[in-house]
Amino acid sequence: MRLQPSRLIKLGIATLSLGSGLFSTAASAATDHAHAHHDRNGEQQQLGVHVHGHARLNIALEDQKLHLELDSPANNIVGFEYQPSSAKDRAAVAAAVAVLQDGERLFDFGQESGCRMESAKIESALIGNGRHGTATDGRAHSHDDAHKSSDNAHANFRVEYLFHCARPDEITQVTVKVFEPFPQTERLDVQFIAATAQGAATLTSINPTIKF
Repeated sequence: MRLQPSRLIKLGIATLSLGSGLFSTAASAATDHAHAHHDRNGEQQQLGVHVHGHARLNIALEDQKLHLELDSPANNIVGFEYQPSSAKDRAAVAAAVAVLQDGERLFDFGQESGCRMESAKIESALIGNGRHGTATDGRAHSHDDAHKSSDNAHANFRVEYLFHCARPDEITQVTVKVFEPFPQTERLDVQFIAATAQGAATLTSINPTIKF
């Protein structure tokens, strides 16, 4: 299946760079504006807005490459969004990073698909001494972030996964297991493109499976 940028824009992913496995969300604001939902208090919230308990997942399949992008408020992942200063807080962030890096634990594509994770890149303002940081393959790095102030006010964890699937035609559903290690995640808004389907879905701990 050859993905076209226009199709990705319709799904709010905007542009998928298939060579690097990175998602660009330059057009997501316009799409988010068109797809509003309501939170538990009945107040209108737009997809993409930082809402505790909610997270987003983009999925795109190109030939044998399966790309996923998870974006979640840090509160869902570690229970706080301030810079970790105590040993307990730093341990919580390290434990969360270790879990997030294990994509094969968090996503089940079915044994028949033969999917194996190739890489996981984690970005969060909570990684690395108060500067925007990344963690890849168990190693954390920090670097200056021009948007540090806004990130710290509403810190997120953003994770890009790349899987290689030996038999992509066998992928008929994806079970997301993010709710188990991160129980403060109540809702996951998913946008997906697969060989046989494209669309959106809302997942919860009771209904964690997307069917294509």
